[in-house]
Formats: sequence, structure tokens, C-alpha cells
Amino acid sequence: MTVPDVHMGTTDFDGRRDLIVKLRCQGRGVDYIAAQVGMQRDHVMRILKSEFEERFGQRQRLIEDTALELDYLKSTAMMKYEKTGDLKAGELILKTIDRKCRLFGLDQPTKVEVKIEDLTEEELVRQLELNGIKTSLQLPPVTTTDTSIIDAAFTVPERQ
Repeated sequence: MTVPDVHMGTTDFDGRRDLIVKLRCQGRGVDYIAAQVGMQRDHVMRILKSEFEERFGQRQRLIEDTALELDYLKSTAMMKYEKTGDLKAGELILKTIDRKCRLFGLDQPTKVEVKIEDLTEEELVRQLELNGIKTSLQLPPVTTTDTSIIDAAFTVPERQ
């Protein structure tokens, strides 16, 4: 790998700043970088520190904004689910919880595919409760059909 010569002839500070960051990302030491760009070691360290703080701050703001958007999305889905018991809203709640966990690095990145036809109402309620979500969905009681009205003498004619 050849490193461009940026000694005395370069007056473009931003270009040198970018080169400092690039060399550091390539694993180069601060002393090596300082020699390549013709700056003192302390100055290179200040540039690297300010770049890190700037980029880390931008990343943190993006994470915080995304978390707020996910919270809003989850709260609206939660209201809909609590009012109507809509299974799609329940699915959305689970997906936003999963996304927020991945955003904060709490889960290993894995693809989650929740299909509404794969979940019964009981399974959905159980999944929501596992994630700490209290539901007001009341499932109807299971009713049994009275079988005493079926004619016991009913037979199927045999084929001839």
C-alpha cells in the first residue's frame, strides 16, 4: 500500500484531516500518521479525538431519534391493540420491540419474521406478555356444541 506524500506541499487542512482518519482506520499508529502528514503527534491526536467525538455524537443523535420514532410507533400500535385487539397491531408492537433491542445492541442481529397466520390469539397474547406488555384483550370463552341433537341412527348408505 502506498501512502500519498502529503508533506510540505499540502495546504488543504481538510484533505490532511481526512487522510489522518483514513490512516488511523487502516490501523496506522499516531507517530506514523504524524510523520506522513507533517504534523506534531499532539496535533494529530487532537484531530483524531475531535473526529471521534463529532462522528460519535452524530451516531448518538441518530440512535436517539430512531428510538423516539420507534416509541411513537409502538405507542400508537399499543393503543390500537388495546382498543380493538387487532393482531396486526400486536405484530407491529413485537417488531418495534425487536428493532429497538437491535438498535441498542441488546440482541444479536437476526432476521425476525412474524407471520400473522402463524400466531393464534393465545400465542400473540403470550408473546406480548413475555415482552412485558399487559393486554386488555379478553378472549371469548370456549363453548362446546351440544351433541345430543345428532341422530344416532344416521347411517351412510353403502356403495354398490
